[in-house]
Amino acid sequence: MLSAVTHNDGILGKGRIPDWVGHKIEHEISGLFGLIHGEGMSVVTPAWMRFVAARKPDKLVQFATRVFHIDAVSWTDAEIVEIAAAELEAFYRELGLHTRLSEHGISRTDLEDIAFRATQDGSILLGNYLQLNTADVVELLEYAL
Repeated sequence: MLSAVTHNDGILGKGRIPDWVGHKIEHEISGLFGLIHGEGMSVVTPAWMRFVAARKPDKLVQFATRVFHIDAVSWTDAEIVEIAAAELEAFYRELGLHTRLSEHGISRTDLEDIAFRATQDGSILLGNYLQLNTADVVELLEYAL
């Protein structure tokens, strides 16, 4: 039942434009390396947060303060997002999940292939909140090594 609700943009996404960039990147990782979707998302999500933090941190700061109760007055936006990414990684590790590509045997030499596939041979931009090209996806994935 929970998955039916979380994947129903008609209810939870009402009035919002969804951004599935992490899922699109993760699908390529799963397809190439056989990870289960949750395993891949526990790697991609914190990396995406760190990549976005320097470019467009507003929503991530909101997430950090609301979910992890991080004091927005004491830290810069980038620091707030880093703290939240670390907290999220710690939560994933408590669940027994890896948070690095290298823990799945995926190396720097694989990043361009993943990014190229995710952007359909470089022909599309990924995301709505912050659009990513192939080079951006490679840079994002470097945070996950």
